[in-house]
Amino acid sequence: MRLWSPTAVVAAFKTSLGIIIAWGIVLWLQWPEPFLAPVAVLVLQTPYLGASLRKGLMRVLGTLAGALLVLALIGLFVQERWPLLAMMSVVLMISIYQMRLSRYGYAWFMVALAVAVIAWDASAAPEVAFQAAVYRTSEAIVGILVVLLVNGLLWPRTAGTDYLKQQRAALVTLAEHLRQTGAAVTADSTTGFSSMPKALLRAGPELRELLAAAELDTGHFRQRHQTHEAQIQALTATLGSVMGLTENLRLAAAGRRAFLTPPQRQVLREALEQLAMAIESTSAHRPTAGATATATATATATATATATATATAAKPSAGARQYASKPHSRTQAVTISTAAQVALAEVESRRQRLLSGPSLAQQSGGDSALAHALAAQLQALVSHVETLAEASAAVAAGRALPRPQLPPQTTVPWQTRLALALPNSLAMGLAFWVSVLIWVQLQWPPQGLLAVVMGLVLIGGHTLQKTSVLQPAKLTLLGFLIGILSTAPIYLVLMPQLDGFVQLALALFPIYFAIAYFLHALPAPHHLMFLRIGILAIMLLNLEPHQVYDAAGYINAALSIATGFLIGVAALALVRGATPQEQLRRGIKRLLAHLSSAQQALSDLDRSDIKAVLGQHEQQLRSELQALSELLPSAYSAAVPQNDRDRILALGDALQGLVTRFRGLQQARVRWGVDLRRQGLGTQLGRQLLTPLVTTYDAFIHKLDHPTGPASVVALDASVSDVRAELARIDAYRHSEQVNADVVYTLTIAGHYIAVMHALRDLAMSLDSIDWAAWRRNRF
Repeated sequence: MRLWSPTAVVAAFKTSLGIIIAWGIVLWLQWPEPFLAPVAVLVLQTPYLGASLRKGLMRVLGTLAGALLVLALIGLFVQERWPLLAMMSVVLMISIYQMRLSRYGYAWFMVALAVAVIAWDASAAPEVAFQAAVYRTSEAIVGILVVLLVNGLLWPRTAGTDYLKQQRAALVTLAEHLRQTGAAVTADSTTGFSSMPKALLRAGPELRELLAAAELDTGHFRQRHQTHEAQIQALTATLGSVMGLTENLRLAAAGRRAFLTPPQRQVLREALEQLAMAIESTSAHRPTAGATATATATATATATATATATATAAKPSAGARQYASKPHSRTQAVTISTAAQVALAEVESRRQRLLSGPSLAQQSGGDSALAHALAAQLQALVSHVETLAEASAAVAAGRALPRPQLPPQTTVPWQTRLALALPNSLAMGLAFWVSVLIWVQLQWPPQGLLAVVMGLVLIGGHTLQKTSVLQPAKLTLLGFLIGILSTAPIYLVLMPQLDGFVQLALALFPIYFAIAYFLHALPAPHHLMFLRIGILAIMLLNLEPHQVYDAAGYINAALSIATGFLIGVAALALVRGATPQEQLRRGIKRLLAHLSSAQQALSDLDRSDIKAVLGQHEQQLRSELQALSELLPSAYSAAVPQNDRDRILALGDALQGLVTRFRGLQQARVRWGVDLRRQGLGTQLGRQLLTPLVTTYDAFIHKLDHPTGPASVVALDASVSDVRAELARIDAYRHSEQVNADVVYTLTIAGHYIAVMHALRDLAMSLDSIDWAAWRRNRF
């Protein structure tokens, strides 16, 4: 875990400066207990200007709505304590529920917080409720204004820029990988076929995380969310197709399958290099209008020449036209970049040469089947790259893709929504009533509603993280305990020695800077501990326009805060008691179960709704994989050092690789299998591998339930003979004069099946490298 971060230094400076400025404003205005303004600066200071603005607006609107709501409740039940408390608990539970599901979750958090804080202010004197509401809303406004001032003037940064930068880096890496694969095609061995870079396997989840931050930045990213999602899905689809193609090439180079002649290899290498150029042009910045016009004219001439050359080339056989002459171009609402058009036209030209060149005539029908299969895979790659280029062009033009080209939006069933949001809502209700009843019956803690506020902060923060594990809550509790102990000497020893706000600011700035640095430098969820330390370093200092120092008041507040957080953690433990490791185990089991179900659905291409069914499985796999990628950083525990971060990251890469390869297989089956089935054609390979693959998924699930044994790949080993028999059937066509349709289809998808089998073996190694039994022995 790296602790040095220049970005964190900048963010810490802006945060600590904003806190000091906020303190100065509210003390100058002489507002009573004005801690919410600097707290707002602490929690609103994000690395990105737009995110801070959107979060600040939700904070103000949520605070205002909560203030109006609590005033209405106090007005209706001012003489009825228990009905008032009952209504408060209902409001808090509804807010927590909405926080988990709503895109305005932070606003709902502020509704709940405003209700709790203003009720706390008014608990001793209900007549000051309106005044308290005005002060708390005003403090939120001051906080957001300070954040916008500091963020806007000092090194402003947007998440959209980082998203585009990382996307370009992923595309450049993919282009380089395609060039390396092309170079390996003309080599004499299989050593040149490198594995997919881990950075590309991780690109999808990382881009989606940045996209979520960018949507908080600007309305452009919110309005174009589906277009950006189309970019990410096209990138992932391209990765799957590349891995399937690579497996075909590796096996061909190893001599286990039909071969390619040297001229065909050279043509294929050139096609992959042109695909790399198309991807690189997709990642380039938007050209100027003049450059676009000039380039368009050049591209038109080049495309025309390419089309003419293709038309005059030797015509492919009837069999070749049947399986590989589907044009990849289509009516486009968005014009892709000129360089991409030229490169894709060159790929199509070489694809036709692969099918119709003189070297093809020297081969038998069986040997030439591999050329047809590779041409089919090239066509799929061209289609994915074209989709990627269209989405990128739409983004560059500031427009959305036409609706038919947008990926479908997922609709979460109400049962799933209930399972996601209800547990934390119930935990909030439990924490509220336990705190209130202890306070009423035992007069403990000294400030009862402050304990409710702190319980709300803990459960609400846990809910905003959208995680189902308890570790963030425990880190939060640890942060508050450290904050209570470390703030005491500052409040009781240091501050009485200071004279005036300037001395106070000079003394507090380095303290806030250190806290803010670790807050921004540490990854999730470990940064949460320093967020809570920072909140305590603001609240417990108890700065007032006319400052007094009260040791008894400090102790009472500290005890109330500690009690609230203990109750909050206990409530969460009842509903979210699983450790990150246990949640990781359950998440992998769900992912494997979805893969098994999708594998079985993939074997039945005769269904009329097969594309819709596979689309649902794809959405489920993407959702599960995204959740696992967010959970993996929390899985490391110092109590189980043998499961180090490298092994956990390797497990994540293996899962990413498996899902990406499976999606490549799924797309290839849907793209080619449905059409061939309609013609009465097909292959036995999918049926032969269905049982071994499903059995392997089940064996991995069994491994996660019974961690003492190895992850079994016996079913895969037993299927090797079936695969060889099917490939031998293909070899039997070597001396035939016609290209057999089954052979072409089998060779088109065989590489994808073999890629999935390799990914399962990699996952088995990763599962075996984790000591699952040790994790289960160290449960919370």
